[in-house]
Amino acid sequence: MHCNQLQRILIIILFAVTIVSGCDSGRQKYSEAKDKMGTFIEITACVAPKDINSLKTIYLKAWEKIDYVEKNMGLNNPEGYVYKINNAQGKEVEIDSEMFYVLNKAKEYAKITSGAFDITVYPLIELWKESSKKNIMPSSLEISEAKSLTGEDKLIFPRINTVQLSSPNVKIDLGGIAAGYAVDEVVHVLKENGYNDFFLDDGGDIFVSGKNCEGGMWKVGVRNPLNKEEVMDRLYLSDMAIATSGHYEKYYEIQGKRFSHIFDPRTGYPQENIISSTAIAPTAIETDILSTSLCILSEEESLRLIESLGDGYACVLVNKNEDNSARIIESDNYKKFKNN
Repeated sequence: MHCNQLQRILIIILFAVTIVSGCDSGRQKYSEAKDKMGTFIEITACVAPKDINSLKTIYLKAWEKIDYVEKNMGLNNPEGYVYKINNAQGKEVEIDSEMFYVLNKAKEYAKITSGAFDITVYPLIELWKESSKKNIMPSSLEISEAKSLTGEDKLIFPRINTVQLSSPNVKIDLGGIAAGYAVDEVVHVLKENGYNDFFLDDGGDIFVSGKNCEGGMWKVGVRNPLNKEEVMDRLYLSDMAIATSGHYEKYYEIQGKRFSHIFDPRTGYPQENIISSTAIAPTAIETDILSTSLCILSEEESLRLIESLGDGYACVLVNKNEDNSARIIESDNYKKFKNN
């Protein structure tokens, strides 16, 4: 479903969504950007010049939130929660309320997406990665064995702020949810301190708040995955998150054939249905989850899921016609974001 550690943030999104904004003479755009969580993260706010020094202090708190996610939700930090959970041999692990929230959200959306989103997909990721290195297709038995270790039922909460995996071989990977959570946490920091006009970009997991520096809606461009130089849609957003997933940038190659790096935990095989999916939602944790899930579900299932979530949710899917032209599938709500 996603890749090693938090690289899914860069690999799947990979700047498929871009921000365009401007400033008037009354407010100034202040940005900070850092290389974190395996990607490039930018925080930009529109403020009066006199407020910039205060904003810099708030940015320090925002970066602390991102550092927390990088430490605790990546795969390889021995001090982090994911590492401890994956190496606990199926024993209980005490976690804090933030980690408990993220794991519960993952379990919730595993059910909402009928198993398309599943943080226990790690054994499948490792199997296909090793197969690619050896240039040998995994056997049906190997796939079946890895698949048997996946499923939201393998993630158990014995009590509040405690988690365990159902067996020593079950492993989790938060690459499809951690970036969205990090963005939402930064949103909370900025808004709690009185800053309401800003955008965040965590390797393509984007949140736009309030108005741009010119006092208008934020304009977000969605690129065509079949022609990265072409902006497919220009959307007008405020207080919304947006993310894009797809298999057009990153893939595994085995015996000359390319396979998506997004895995369907229900089948054990790389997804093949959708080239790219863009999700819009009230929170970035939801767009992070949904953009991946929509790549795995069929077109009909994807539209049905998005429409069931309510007016604040929308998506656009891109697939190929027989002549290799793009086939665009939009949810009903998506259209309203194309009009200013």
